[in-house]
Amino acid sequence: MGKPLHRLYPSAKLSVTSNKDYNRGIYLMQKTKYCAPLSKAAEHFRIAAKQGSTEAYSRIFDLYMSYVLQEWSHSLASDQLAKIGISHKTLTPFSISMTEAIEALHKAAELNDLYAQTWLGLLYDGAHLLQSNRERSAFWYTKAAAKGCNVACYNLGIGTYWGKFSQSQIGQVPYLLERFVNTFTNLKYCQTATQTAYLTLAFFYRSNRGGEKDLIKYKKYLGLAACSGSEDAQRQLINLKRLKDCISL
Repeated sequence: MGKPLHRLYPSAKLSVTSNKDYNRGIYLMQKTKYCAPLSKAAEHFRIAAKQGSTEAYSRIFDLYMSYVLQEWSHSLASDQLAKIGISHKTLTPFSISMTEAIEALHKAAELNDLYAQTWLGLLYDGAHLLQSNRERSAFWYTKAAAKGCNVACYNLGIGTYWGKFSQSQIGQVPYLLERFVNTFTNLKYCQTATQTAYLTLAFFYRSNRGGEKDLIKYKKYLGLAACSGSEDAQRQLINLKRLKDCISL
C-alpha cells in the first residue's frame, strides 16, 4: 500500500450573526457567484472585520477562493470556445487580492477561528497559495484538532503516521484517527478517508511505533477497513486466515 497522504478540506458554516454587515455579506455571497456582487460582499465583510467579527476575516478568504475557482472554470471554458472560434468575455477584476485573502485568514486563525486554522494547515501542507511548510502546517492542524475539527484530526493523524510531520507526536495518532472515524459525517469523502484511517490505525497497532503494539486492535481495525471496502485490508485478512490455517495443521 502506498502512503495515503490525500487531504480533506473544510466546509464553511455560513451562519447568521449579530453583525449586520456580516449578514449582508453572507446574503450577497450566497445569492450569486458573479464578480460584482462578490466585490460588494467583500466590502461588507471588511466593515464587519473592523467591527470585530472574526468570521468576516474567514469569509474574505472564502470570497477570494470562490473567485479563483470561477477564474479557473472561466479559463477552461475560454480555451474550449477558442478551439471552435468563439470568443469569451473576460472576468470582471475582483477587489480582493491574494495578499489580502491570506492576511485575513491569518488574522482569523490568530483569533482562534477553527475554519481559518484548518485552512492554514492545508495551505502550508501544499494546497497552493503558500509555500509548503510542514512545521507551520502541523502547528495549525494541531490548533484545529484540539478544538475537535475532524478534517484537522485526519490530516494531522495521517501525515504524522506516514512521516510527513514530526514523529514526536506519533503517540497521538490513535486519538486523532479514532476521533475522526467516530465523528466524521461528510459522505463525499467518507468511504476513502475512512478506509485510510482504519488501515493506518491497523498499521499503527501492528508496529512498535509509539509503543502501542496491539495485535487485537490491529485485527479489529483491519476488519473495519475491510468492511468499509478496502481491498488492501481484505487481502491482508485472507493472508492472516491462511497463515492461521497453516499454523493449525
